[in-house]
Amino acid sequence: MENPRPAEEGSPAPGTLSSGVNSPEPTAEARLTELEGRYLELERLVDQLNEVLVEHTELLTGLQRENADLKELVQGLDKQDPQSEPPPPHY
Repeated sequence: MENPRPAEEGSPAPGTLSSGVNSPEPTAEARLTELEGRYLELERLVDQLNEVLVEHTELLTGLQRENADLKELVQGLDKQDPQSEPPPPHY
């Protein structure tokens, strides 16, 4: 009997483990082992993404502080009276 639906790209064909070993029907133990491997890989990926998220959060917090400091500096410069500055040396 033919498979009415082609296997999705990247997924093993029915009756084939991800290692490419053909078997008529994978055993429950083989299926469980495959799922455990996939789960561990996803768990590692989530940990990596979490590390990147923490790094980016710290970077963003630092940039927000720096931006606030620069805003204060610019506002302080805007409040200075231009008449109180000495004339340039060429006058």
